[in-house]
Amino acid sequence: MAIEDAKNSEAEIWYVDTGCSNHMSGSKSSFSYLNENFHSTVSFGDCSTMKVMGKGDIKIKTKNGFVETISNVFYVPDLKSNLLSAGQLQEKGYEIFISKGSCEIIDPVRGAIAVVIISSNRLFLLKIETFNLVFLGCRYGP
Repeated sequence: MAIEDAKNSEAEIWYVDTGCSNHMSGSKSSFSYLNENFHSTVSFGDCSTMKVMGKGDIKIKTKNGFVETISNVFYVPDLKSNLLSAGQLQEKGYEIFISKGSCEIIDPVRGAIAVVIISSNRLFLLKIETFNLVFLGCRYGP
């Protein structure tokens, strides 16, 4: 049995990024699973680099109430903004439509899981509720 840990539930801002090769987050507490043995470096458009100090999964609640797992998210402690890679989403089978000031992320089975309106600075900001599940074990009998 799994229950949502309400105190670990929080809304975070993610930027849908078509130029980002990997999902990235600087929020260690958002990860439901984190492999801290994974290390790498990421480069940004301004030629700066940051250290990747892990890779893991982040569980989110979609706009239609389903729980989805964002897999292979880089943990970049110095990163100030969370980045959602449009390319990585498409590799996982999601469809991304950007048209007339909105970005829609569609699961082929469940339909639209996020619709984001472009902000005044031409970015797509997605407010995502992340949470961790608490697993409870149960044994019946002797």
